[in-house]
Amino acid sequence: MGIPNDVRTTNVAIAGLLGAIVTFALIVLLQVLYFRYQTAQEQTKQVDQPCVELASLVARQQELLNHYAWVDPQKKIAAIPIRRAMQLVLAEGGKTASPPKTAPPAKTAIKEQGHGK
Repeated sequence: MGIPNDVRTTNVAIAGLLGAIVTFALIVLLQVLYFRYQTAQEQTKQVDQPCVELASLVARQQELLNHYAWVDPQKKIAAIPIRRAMQLVLAEGGKTASPPKTAPPAKTAIKEQGHGK
């Protein structure tokens, strides 16, 4: 008695091909999902997080602008809040101790050559 040859190679080839196509599609789908998740995580970590250093710097500057403090206690020089300083300047009429020194206006390099009569 012989061994019957009932293996249908066509069916096995089709099943193998379909299995390979499904496996490839599954790998591509998982890669797309992974890269979407990775991009969302980078966005959250890089853009959405407040900068701690910046917040600390702004808080320190606000503290300097809005509080009284001694600059030099020996010479009795104090820093005052910016709003109070603006009020004092307005009360004095906006006058400064000495006028700011400005450079004379620059002469233009282009000379009119008979165009402006």
